[in-house]
Amino acid sequence: MKKIIAGLIGVSIFLTSCATVQTKIGEVAMKFMTTKEKDLSKISAIGMYQSNMYSTETGITLGSKAEWDEGQNSVGVQLLKPDGAVGFINLDGTVTVGGQTATNFGGGVYMVMFEASDNSPKTVKVESSDGTVTEFKMTPAPSLRIKSINGTLDDAEIDMTQPLEIELEYDEAAKGKRVRVALITKAVGVKGFAFFQSAQIAEKITIHPDAFKHKHINGGSPTGKDVTNWSLGDNYLQVSIVEDDRTNDGQPFSYFKRTSTSFDTKPVTLSGEVEGRSYITAKDKIDAPNGTFSYLVNASNAWYARPLNTNIERIGIASVSVEGVLYKQESDSKTSETDYGAYKVISTTTTTTTWQFPQLDDTYWDQFLENIYADLTGMLRDEYGASVVDVDKITANPIYDEFYLPNDANTEKYISKNLRDTKRLYPSSFGEILGDRKTSLIADADPMPRLLRDMDLDAIMTLAIDYRVAADKDDKIVLLPLVSYKVVGQTQAFDGQANTWLQGTIEGPGVSFSREEFSDLNALNRIGQKDRILDLIRQSVDEMTSRQDEFGYDHVWEVALSN
Repeated sequence: MKKIIAGLIGVSIFLTSCATVQTKIGEVAMKFMTTKEKDLSKISAIGMYQSNMYSTETGITLGSKAEWDEGQNSVGVQLLKPDGAVGFINLDGTVTVGGQTATNFGGGVYMVMFEASDNSPKTVKVESSDGTVTEFKMTPAPSLRIKSINGTLDDAEIDMTQPLEIELEYDEAAKGKRVRVALITKAVGVKGFAFFQSAQIAEKITIHPDAFKHKHINGGSPTGKDVTNWSLGDNYLQVSIVEDDRTNDGQPFSYFKRTSTSFDTKPVTLSGEVEGRSYITAKDKIDAPNGTFSYLVNASNAWYARPLNTNIERIGIASVSVEGVLYKQESDSKTSETDYGAYKVISTTTTTTTWQFPQLDDTYWDQFLENIYADLTGMLRDEYGASVVDVDKITANPIYDEFYLPNDANTEKYISKNLRDTKRLYPSSFGEILGDRKTSLIADADPMPRLLRDMDLDAIMTLAIDYRVAADKDDKIVLLPLVSYKVVGQTQAFDGQANTWLQGTIEGPGVSFSREEFSDLNALNRIGQKDRILDLIRQSVDEMTSRQDEFGYDHVWEVALSN
């Protein structure tokens, strides 16, 4: 079997979100993003065991040059910058695998190639120049083999307008595992294997043609259409098992994970045209007695986003908040001029208008949040059959303490309250965003994916309501609502990562009120338009579900969830 010079798989980074085009790092850029480091506590490490490497004739070349034979096994480690930074580590020290010195392929990757017949466990040893030494054992994932593609392996063809049937053979240890199915995609200067369907391993897997619309490597246009394309003609179908082990075992690294992957990759001829999606949008305007409301909802493609009507078993409402500017003052100046012949008199009249929503005791806002939470819980349970985990159980989890402290205020001009002990789950300031940056390969260490894994949740929902005091057409004081909600959950990979399934905004007019209404602790239900907000959340999610059906999300997730 001839050897071919090519780059090593895995030397890559998502520069923005997981749903963007995977960018190959050129040697110049890679050097710019690489830092030399000897302190292992300042390094993130991912142990890697990749079995049955694909042929480099696929043309997938990343980073610096590497050499391997098709079918060989590669074992080693990738060293990355820690949380708060993006890039790679060039170790000031040495890495050995099974007693052999690992080659530095660039991009923080240190690997040793082993023959296909050698799939035994390997010990990876990392030794820093400061004398610190650590080691860990890597074991291979169960092997699998593609038996046929649409009934054959000889000149196999895949028409993306037709179902894809894959027959597999696999080790006994692979039973119950999940496989990922990929083909080669391309964009300008970019080429890589893109997943488009996952499934529980079986001797025969049938994939609906809608799955080809939803690649894990994609790029979004303003319409949500995927601007990357499948490589038509000569291509390769790849089926893989990926196993992650996040057991730390006392490793000195700031982050540590073992990832074992077994591949099988076969040449195919790819044909057919599909309109791929990066995301989809649902929007509408709704007339109400007090004016017109509007909503806008976005959802990632079906690799990343699971529709809410797919038998969600466990969902948690992890943050509910209300914020509002309750005071506004505007001044309008008019100038007049009077001519008295020998002189002129210039007069300026300034009119100041003040809008002030009453400052209420905390108990009103707390009750309003409780009512919102109760109704939202009922909607998720009754509309989608989901088991809603109590918010107190979520906030009691130690991982939850790592989220952002919310602003708590109640003044004449401003209100900011959160439901019970809930916090703010996402960064808002530039400093928080900067401190939260990291290479996507280690993003599973963030609080959100860890909370999902630790509590065995399918998804987490958040809701924030922002009010602004204003005047209606009759010049009466109202609160204008701007509502934001988000649902985050696991992708089709079911690998413990978290991704946004959908996020929406709702805005509209306010309703006038009288001070007598505040004799009722639930007065904010009507004044804050609780029922209208919940109805529009329900309506916008239902519309998004219909849009997802148009693009085959239901077909994709039926395969992903089948046992």
